[in-house]
Amino acid sequence: MKIRRAFKEDIPRLCCIEEKCRFCPKWGEKGFKREFENRVSVTIVLEEKGKVQGFANFWLFSDSVDLNYIAVAKEMRRRLAGSKLVEKVIEYARKNGCRWINLEVNRENLPAVAFYEKIGFEKAGIRPKFYNNQYDALLMKFEVKDED
Repeated sequence: MKIRRAFKEDIPRLCCIEEKCRFCPKWGEKGFKREFENRVSVTIVLEEKGKVQGFANFWLFSDSVDLNYIAVAKEMRRRLAGSKLVEKVIEYARKNGCRWINLEVNRENLPAVAFYEKIGFEKAGIRPKFYNNQYDALLMKFEVKDED
């Protein structure tokens, strides 16, 4: 597995991955293109055998990172692909002097909540009916510590 910065040419594959994710927001081509134009936005991809199999998008600020999106192709789940993407986000945060990584996740997405908790994210609040005016968003944060 290899992780690299995304290119605009990756957008069709990113759309394909998000389309097959149950809880993923559907940014589509237009949304991904907007992220490439956003100066604080970073999109990274995970490749295996030359094929993009997952991605993460985050906004990098002076003291924190907002993890906006992480998705992995079905065939790569349970193979540490998501963990490797989050590790890379943490690495970006650390290298840029950020203290926190923040995210929101659909509270109904129990596998994702468990995944983030296993990594070390802690629950920090709730946004009621945030998704489609129906599902609550669980706010989570991770303290970025210096490497030992």
